[in-house]
Amino acid sequence: MSTRILLCADGSSYTASAAAVARQIAKAEPGSQLIALHIVNVRRPSGNVVKDIPGHLGFEPAVVSEEVLAEQRRQGEDLLAEISRDAELAGIDITCVCDQGAVAERIAHHARHVDLVVMGLRGSTEDAYPGQGGANLDSVLRRLLVPVLFVGKAHHSITGFILGYDGSDGAAKALKVTALVAQPLGLPVHSIYVSSTGKGGEILKECDTLYPDLDLQPHILRDDDPHAALVRAAGDLQANVLAVGFRGQSPLKNFLYGTTAEYILMRTDLMVLVAH
Repeated sequence: MSTRILLCADGSSYTASAAAVARQIAKAEPGSQLIALHIVNVRRPSGNVVKDIPGHLGFEPAVVSEEVLAEQRRQGEDLLAEISRDAELAGIDITCVCDQGAVAERIAHHARHVDLVVMGLRGSTEDAYPGQGGANLDSVLRRLLVPVLFVGKAHHSITGFILGYDGSDGAAKALKVTALVAQPLGLPVHSIYVSSTGKGGEILKECDTLYPDLDLQPHILRDDDPHAALVRAAGDLQANVLAVGFRGQSPLKNFLYGTTAEYILMRTDLMVLVAH
């Protein structure tokens, strides 16, 4: 089955890593299509002072001169041309789109007809102001209806998957999405159940039943801190993608929000595959 992959490219130091991973996924599934998207999040003045106030105050898209807008578009088109060349050399079917507007809104618009979104774990803000990037992650997650893979800049290929599995609907979705990506790549999926007692992992048998052809390797971990346990497991098992559901049961139900979101998405450089 071919896969339609939307690669979000902002020109940051994370873009090259995201593009390499997107190519790896596309190449593993014959007939897959890669759509490279760059969003110019500035616009020209509208002539309506009230309408332009948010843009002048720094809200995106910012209001800029025609000259600045033209330069931003040129830089975006140059970036897409470079991504296109690399994909074509790898024998991948690619389409490039240079759009304009608010980043999260335009990503959601273009993601309506794809199977997977791939984007940097952080972006250009992180390059300019280390430690302050990633502001769009929550907005993007809340708008998307398809899975998204966030890629850290240290990673240029997927080596394996860590799947936090608790039997919830969110975990089941994460398993389905992991199978979509992992099976064509032929990479292992470490299904992990975390509990404070080290018991209760029988639920992991569901993974084998649902996906018997997937290279599933079950693990039961004893820990009071599930997200920290999964991050440690990724290092121990030499897997660099952490797959989670958008929602899960306690203690994983808030995996991507609050302190857990900060821990996974802002304090680690793992790739994170989020299933909706």
